[in-house]
Amino acid sequence: MSPTPINFPSRIMAFAKQIGMLGGSTFVTGGAVRDHLLGIESKDIDLEVHGISPDTLEATIQNFPPAKEVGRQFGVWKLLPRFEEEQEVDIAIPQVDGEPAPHVGIHAAAQRRDLRINAMAYNVLTHEIIDPFKGIADLNNRILRATDPFHFSTDVLRVFRACQFAARLNCTIAPELQELCAQLTQEERFLELSKERVWTEFTKAWRKSPQPHIAIEWMFQFGALQRYFPIYATLDTTAKNNVIASLQRGASFRTEDAGRDMGLFWSLMLLPFSPEDSAALLTQLSIERFMGFPIATAVMVVKDSTPLLQQTHSRIVQNRCAEWFALDFLCDVAYAHTPTPTLDDNRMQATHRGLMDAPLPKLLSGHEIIALGYKGAEIGHWMDRVRTEQIEERIHTKEDALHFLEMNK
Repeated sequence: MSPTPINFPSRIMAFAKQIGMLGGSTFVTGGAVRDHLLGIESKDIDLEVHGISPDTLEATIQNFPPAKEVGRQFGVWKLLPRFEEEQEVDIAIPQVDGEPAPHVGIHAAAQRRDLRINAMAYNVLTHEIIDPFKGIADLNNRILRATDPFHFSTDVLRVFRACQFAARLNCTIAPELQELCAQLTQEERFLELSKERVWTEFTKAWRKSPQPHIAIEWMFQFGALQRYFPIYATLDTTAKNNVIASLQRGASFRTEDAGRDMGLFWSLMLLPFSPEDSAALLTQLSIERFMGFPIATAVMVVKDSTPLLQQTHSRIVQNRCAEWFALDFLCDVAYAHTPTPTLDDNRMQATHRGLMDAPLPKLLSGHEIIALGYKGAEIGHWMDRVRTEQIEERIHTKEDALHFLEMNK
């Protein structure tokens, strides 16, 4: 694996040269090195500065505005973008036991990283790759190993991280790391992981992986899902396999819309469970909406819409489902769960009828009902009655609606 050198922006090169003149060294660390070796464009640049004190680093950063202090006591800063096309750059001094340790050395700093493939460093000035734990070999062999079992175990979130990396990078997980992950899920502190951190790992697994179902397979295998979300312990092998298969099919319906994507993910993940159990899990994660998408509503609606769309070819079914939620989304969930010829027929007909873009247009407005003499609560009541008749295909035009109201006065 012999990649071309990384072409850094002039601002980063100038920063690294100043650090070098002061006796320090600047390295790119973490995922950016891994992605470079894999030929993947990385959106994040994390710089680790060795050999100079936090005070010296802070003074140097002031020469490259705009910048901000994130945690001076930990030796962490950011170079902020000057232009729209520039990236935000994280700059840190290596730490030991939560304290800046600028002279700890690249080997000891790398040893604290989770996986060997993430424990490499790239010298900005010399373009040398430092690989003390054979991360390149692991990348070539598509296998994940802990850099150091002790340090891996200091953060039990790394169980979820290993699963999502396995899916993102199409890697297997080494037997010894599998055993370690299974052990960590049984610890009490695993239950104490913050919902925000867990949510982030699920989001990365679903949105960044070519085959995201692989992450869920590993989570089941380690007992991570069953431990953190006890309702998954109630699923038998067949039900687990159904969830995994639905995620595998559902991955093809992902879009650039992060909110919709995560709505699709949780709709499929929670489809086997009752509304009560699903609501409890969403409450545990504090999920109602994400990026504007109403995830909690979607999760509940698909429980009713999925069997209807899969089993009954009917304009009425299409009307009802389009009234409940975006029909294209409901069809995607239903297809990912179980593709059926009936579902294909419903999707084709609903597309022809324009229901994929919006529900049926209303036949009467509130003003038109008021003009007929209805007042107060009667207005909403009769609007709902007319809408129901329309959805159930008993009336189709404004004239039909007016006749219905006349007949039911």
